[in-house]
Amino acid sequence: ILSTYFFWQSFFFRAGSKAYLAAYVLINVAGTFTHYWFFFVLLSQSVIFLFLLPRSWGRMTVADFLSIFPFLAFGIPLLLIQLSNGGISELSRPGPQALVSTLLTFYGGSKMGALFYGAFLALVLFEFSGLKPKLRDLSALKTFASQKQTPAVLLWALVTLLAPWLISQLKPVYVESRYTIIVVSAVALPLGALLG
Repeated sequence: ILSTYFFWQSFFFRAGSKAYLAAYVLINVAGTFTHYWFFFVLLSQSVIFLFLLPRSWGRMTVADFLSIFPFLAFGIPLLLIQLSNGGISELSRPGPQALVSTLLTFYGGSKMGALFYGAFLALVLFEFSGLKPKLRDLSALKTFASQKQTPAVLLWALVTLLAPWLISQLKPVYVESRYTIIVVSAVALPLGALLG
């Protein structure tokens, strides 16, 4: 969550701030040593940056390099040892149901999660005056969808969710019950934006 906060502050809201950029890099350095899935957060942030500011990639590239260099220098040897001794050998390739299960797990699992998403969709599409639902004016939804930031946050959620799943088709790294911690903010942001 902190990496995401400092990402938006460093490159969009306070783009000239060296303090926010330094905080972004330091949080990312800590994140890379915390869990190897953190690299998918960095990947999704880079994709968003290239989507929104395709001609301004230099600052982001430097920040990404500074964020991952300490791990490359000190963490890679340990990761290679872990991989060689079967550290993730018990993982199996996740099927498409793992993606659905991950999304439902955010809100209590299969039935409760489906109820949550159904209620959320109802709040987006309908206004409730007493017990009578009325279809909302969808022009506001069209305006929301046409803003450049909207596909960016949706892209963020998709990259964060799909990248490890796709890599896991070659070398499993995706554990569906534990992966939600990395992708939760990427899913919560577009949901919250839709309600706003």
